Amino acid sequence: MKNAPFLLSSALALLAVVLSFVSFGASQTNNSLQSDFLKKQTEFQDLNNKVTLQNQEYQRQAEIINTGANLGQKVISPILVEMGYVAAKKNNTKFRDMLKESDFEKAIPDKDALEKMDKLIQENKAKQGGAATPVAPAPKTSAPVAPQP
Repeated sequence: MKNAPFLLSSALALLAVVLSFVSFGASQTNNSLQSDFLKKQTEFQDLNNKVTLQNQEYQRQAEIINTGANLGQKVISPILVEMGYVAAKKNNTKFRDMLKESDFEKAIPDKDALEKMDKLIQENKAKQGGAATPVAPAPKTSAPVAPQP
């Protein structure tokens, strides 16, 4: 029985050593998991930065496209009206058919609109004392806009 306290203290000491090894192993696993987590977090931040840069590039390209579309709307309408005027004035059926096939039939003036456009052109010629060319109206109008002196 004298050995009982010794054996008990030895068993408890052995248990403490075993638990310290288990604790050390668990902390190593935690360190490994934390290292993996930091790697994943860095990858995520890199991907997030790439997405942010791509979004900025997308916005820049969208702005360029919108600027081009706005400019196209401002420029194309007068050109189409001018093309329609020429097709109607010269009775160019091929030109007229091309405009119709491209769904720009509304750019071709009818007889009354053509007469009004011709009258405006003649008035502009008289005012300027020289040759005047028809100037396209703003969209949604059928009469040409006279050039400003």
